[in-house]
Amino acid sequence: MILLLLVIRKMIKMIQRNYPDAEKLNPIVHNIILEKSNNLDKGALMTNWDCFSIEEFIQIADYARSLIDQPTKLVDLWGQLYNRGHYQEYHNHSEIDIAFVYYVHAPDGSSPLVFKDHGRFYPRSGDIIIFPGHFDHYVPPNQCDGRSIVAGNLVHS
Repeated sequence: MILLLLVIRKMIKMIQRNYPDAEKLNPIVHNIILEKSNNLDKGALMTNWDCFSIEEFIQIADYARSLIDQPTKLVDLWGQLYNRGHYQEYHNHSEIDIAFVYYVHAPDGSSPLVFKDHGRFYPRSGDIIIFPGHFDHYVPPNQCDGRSIVAGNLVHS
């Protein structure tokens, strides 16, 4: 069983897509994130980790899951708001199989998502990036106000 999970984990590649309903959904989600991001986490404001009751967040998570060719279970779901100077330290989601970040609002000056060994991803509103949870990544200090994301963690089911 452990060997099978290791093989599956190595097969997962980074995926980047643009969400088809972004123009309609993003203003609603951005306002939810502005309202609910009350916790400071490693340099950015965030919602609670368990935003499973927010229909729009679930819609984004379901889209992420639809892009993966393996059955998964959603275990964490949250929003984050990055204003000028906000950042994320180097970290990974080592206990998680797959992570995703959906860019709700990425104004000019939005910091990239930087992967230690896999390059930089410059966000555009409506983009989603899906990556193996063990990839080390960080966000350098943001150069604008209002960069918002929805993120989630998935495990194989």
